[in-house]
Amino acid sequence: MLIFPGLVPAYEDLGEETKMFSRFGDVFSFHYPETKMDIFEFYNSVTEAVRSLKYKKIILVGVSFGGTLAYLLLRYWRKTRFRSGTKCLVALSTPFEPTNLTPYSQFQLDLGTTLDRYARKLFIVAVKVLRWFWQRSFGLMTVYAKDNTFQQTLNALWMGGNTLNHDWLVKRKFTNISAVLLNVKDGVSDRFVLRTNEGDFLDMFPDGRVLRVLRAHADIRRMAPAVYRQVEHYIEASLRG
Repeated sequence: MLIFPGLVPAYEDLGEETKMFSRFGDVFSFHYPETKMDIFEFYNSVTEAVRSLKYKKIILVGVSFGGTLAYLLLRYWRKTRFRSGTKCLVALSTPFEPTNLTPYSQFQLDLGTTLDRYARKLFIVAVKVLRWFWQRSFGLMTVYAKDNTFQQTLNALWMGGNTLNHDWLVKRKFTNISAVLLNVKDGVSDRFVLRTNEGDFLDMFPDGRVLRVLRAHADIRRMAPAVYRQVEHYIEASLRG
């Protein structure tokens, strides 16, 4: 199983995903690198890792933007005819194209990419200030600031902003892979991603399922036991196929 975190992943966040999915086998988490990496270097890096592991069956789990990366990786593997053995995709609150972002998220990404493109030094200062506030806050962002270096933070925001601000996230259909999208519950507002992601998800995965079960954006903590079992049964069925 390969887990891809969101733009600002706290390692503590991935603990829940690791615990939930470890019963299906080994779990590997992708972490943003210390050096600047574009999307094509990401493709090559993960592909080489999967090739060296030599697993016959793989599950991709994407947390928020991590789901975008997982989908783009599937597209890359199809284009290069790489047989990854992917059987299932589990996406949590994932934007599949720029229009899935809330105005709040789009503003942040637009500001970040504009600063990075025309005022790189100012962008770096802005990230340093943001990191300073995270270090003095409470909860998961404090953990993130502690467990991720400044360069990892910078590279995560750079990759996400440049990927989601391109309109080449063209939808491709996948009918040979089981897929499930977990979104926030009805009546719960997602600060970062719009529900339009559900339509795009089903366009790409016609046989996929959408479950509105999360209490907050990409957060599987305190998810009802019945929902855990439902997701597990879905994965089990995909692995038998």
